[in-house]
Amino acid sequence: MNSKAVTFNTLILDVNECYPDQISDEYLHLAHNCHADANCSNTNGSFHCTCHTGYSGDGVLCLGRPFSNIVIFVTYQSHAT
Repeated sequence: MNSKAVTFNTLILDVNECYPDQISDEYLHLAHNCHADANCSNTNGSFHCTCHTGYSGDGVLCLGRPFSNIVIFVTYQSHAT
């Protein structure tokens, strides 16, 4: 019995899911789902989300204190009678 192995040259492209505005409509379903307060990192065939400093979560959901750097000054005046 004769069998032949057929080999095809395959070009595999990595879609950068972190830039959905640069993905064609055909692959738009692959766009990242990282939270607005997260960074997206492209990996080979996928992506990874990491919450910004001061936020916690899995990168898809990030919870934090967005006003943690605001200092509030309160002035108290005593009205002595």
